[in-house]
Amino acid sequence: FNVTQRVAGGTGAAILFDDTIMDRALVSIRRNMLTGGNDGIVFNAVSTARTTQVHNNFIGLGDGIGLQFLGDVASQIDVFQNYISGNTNGGVFIDSAAGIGANNIAVNQNFMPGAGFAGGNGGLVVNHEGSGTINVEGNWWGSQSSVDILAMLANVAVPNQILATGIDSNMELALGATRFDPFAFQGGALIEPTPPNPTDPADPLDPTQALDLTTIRCDIWLYDEDRQIEAEGQLDKDEQIAAECVEDGDEFGEIGELSYLTRN
Repeated sequence: FNVTQRVAGGTGAAILFDDTIMDRALVSIRRNMLTGGNDGIVFNAVSTARTTQVHNNFIGLGDGIGLQFLGDVASQIDVFQNYISGNTNGGVFIDSAAGIGANNIAVNQNFMPGAGFAGGNGGLVVNHEGSGTINVEGNWWGSQSSVDILAMLANVAVPNQILATGIDSNMELALGATRFDPFAFQGGALIEPTPPNPTDPADPLDPTQALDLTTIRCDIWLYDEDRQIEAEGQLDKDEQIAAECVEDGDEFGEIGELSYLTRN
């Protein structure tokens, strides 16, 4: 079953699978313009011996959600090199009734920015309310910041790699990279998303950089023998410290001539 080089929109979903894709059915949706309606593509249950392909489509400018998965996904769905943008209520949605297994849905190398990017998706870019895990590696989110990307996700971890830019090179980065033909969104090199400022939250904050208290979600009091300072906002250079938030209790330490106390 192939849907290719079509323009669809209007009311309802541009493409709706209202029953299970099963047995040895091969579904390929590629090179389509799905725009101006409510939702882009809506899947119910998928359980086929073949990979369902959503490649090289423009899915955007609709009043709903770009891609929806409403039922169990027991076989591979490959969402590759699409423009998924400008959808009012989000980019990708997995319903609470859907079990998708371990990475049965792979969403890779797509242009799918959030609301902070001009023309991006409203709501959440990936909203996973079901069970299982989704692969969202190597997409362009409209930002390189892991903090920004996390805000676009629900029940999905920040990917290890993202596209460095949202510029469409529209050329083969490697032989056969587009899988079908030269038409595709091709965003270039992959990079790691930038960690929260100033350093990875798994490590103590870098004492060489200004400390923004909003990034560590705890209160910090600096004190010495003669004074006690309740720090608010950003500490000046003379009061920079390394601090580590703790989930329970207080943590005391000493750096140079300043002592510090962190509290939840």
